[in-house]
Amino acid sequence: MFSSVYSAYTGMLSFSQGLNALSNNVSNMNTPGFKSSDVTFRDLFYQFSSSGLSQDGSQSQVGEGTEASGTRTSFAQGQLANTGNLLDVAISGNGFFVLHDGANTYYTRNGQFDLNAGGTLEDKASGAHVQAITGTGDLHDINLAGLQTSPATPTTEMNFVGNLSSGATTDQLTALTIFDSVGASHTWSVTFTNNSTATAGSWLVVVQDENQKTIGNGEIRFSADGSPTTGFNSFSFSFAPDKAPASTVVLKFGGAGSLTGATNFSGGTTSSLKLNTQNGYASGSLVSTSFDTQGFITLKYSNAQTVKGPQLALAWFNDLQQLQQRGNETFVNVTGMTPLLGTADGKVMGTLSAQNVERSNVDLTQQFTDLVIIQRGYQSSSQVISVANQMIQQLLDMRSGK
Repeated sequence: MFSSVYSAYTGMLSFSQGLNALSNNVSNMNTPGFKSSDVTFRDLFYQFSSSGLSQDGSQSQVGEGTEASGTRTSFAQGQLANTGNLLDVAISGNGFFVLHDGANTYYTRNGQFDLNAGGTLEDKASGAHVQAITGTGDLHDINLAGLQTSPATPTTEMNFVGNLSSGATTDQLTALTIFDSVGASHTWSVTFTNNSTATAGSWLVVVQDENQKTIGNGEIRFSADGSPTTGFNSFSFSFAPDKAPASTVVLKFGGAGSLTGATNFSGGTTSSLKLNTQNGYASGSLVSTSFDTQGFITLKYSNAQTVKGPQLALAWFNDLQQLQQRGNETFVNVTGMTPLLGTADGKVMGTLSAQNVERSNVDLTQQFTDLVIIQRGYQSSSQVISVANQMIQQLLDMRSGK
């Protein structure tokens, strides 16, 4: 009977440990990236006897209770929730974000990140630095301090399309905005003068700045089929405004013999020539930072430029149960497993969803079901102790003659 008390006691102890794990799961049901745990149980040693307990001499074995042998973490996928925060990102499928605090490396499924005062991307919960991966597989901190501005790029190329009517004497394009070598904007006008009386298909071109100062001139020519001719389908000049280094600008009118750029067909006195594309832009300030589906940091600037920054590193392990939880939704690799490092690719690693977080994978229905089982198991074990105690008391009463 005393052994039954001990066995029931081990049951109560194990069920209470199971309740601890369950309560931790429930309390973290709203913790992003949290992975629930279940307590595993095992039976203890047995007493064996081959005589005295059975008339046919067969072996008898009586167990001595149970114990909680450990916990097993569920790495099941949690649901994704949109947050609208530009630096939030969630993993669908395999992978952990890699964090480093200068001494230790951590792994997490919680993709709630932010930039600190020094421009380093860090995990909001732990403050550890988020790691990026290079093309050679090396890890490094993500620091955007040097990417707060987008440097100016001068206009070096202007491409024109449309018809410059052979029946017109002149044509002019105005309000063309370009940028010099320091990013300052200028407004140009380009005037075309029909020179076909001197040379067939010839047009003289004059470029003026916002002060009506001539800054460049050239000649373009068209063949009989209306396409630009070789050697006269573009021209360049040096642009050197005040307080800015000189830059070379090329005006292009399409490939020689091609009708996809500028043309010279008859169209009366009306031309449809226009500026199609040009490069160059002013300097800009960083206005937003977010992630794309491959984990690249996407930087958007006030000058309408978009730049791809470092790429988030992801890690995976062959035996996830060897990872140890350390709080702040992080895991540590205490056994020294070699992590598989990579990027979001939808193959070995999962995919990323920007402006989302992964919710806890706690299933409340399952937790409440387990709670009922734990409660009944604990009550049953305590009832066994109560019955055993009454039986022992009856023995003691017999001895005292009651």
